Amino acid sequence: MTVKNFFPEHRDFAIIDVNLEKLGKVLDVYEARLSTTKCLAEDFYNLVDHHHLSYTYYFMKTPWASLINSRPKVKAWWEDISSRPAFKKVVKGMTLVRSDRFLSNVALCYGVILIVVLVAS
Repeated sequence: MTVKNFFPEHRDFAIIDVNLEKLGKVLDVYEARLSTTKCLAEDFYNLVDHHHLSYTYYFMKTPWASLINSRPKVKAWWEDISSRPAFKKVVKGMTLVRSDRFLSNVALCYGVILIVVLVAS
């Protein structure tokens, strides 16, 4: 798995700020959800959590990882799912290459997953 153009030289910070705000709102919902369950949809690891692995892995390599680290339940959830042995093996094949659309894609991914979590609740 490769993410292209991860850190472009000419970033549009207006777009980044809008998407960081959106992502922050989604992560606030996650924080509330994770106060009642171990994982996003249930008390066990499932497909909803699995779909977060690659995007969150790359997001945690950005200067904005504090959005996750500042939310104790979300941070604990991320540390739990990213420490799974199978994911540790997969990470060895994941490379970072510059992406100018990455943050928008992350916000979109979290938005879609949030809808799935809320519908499943």
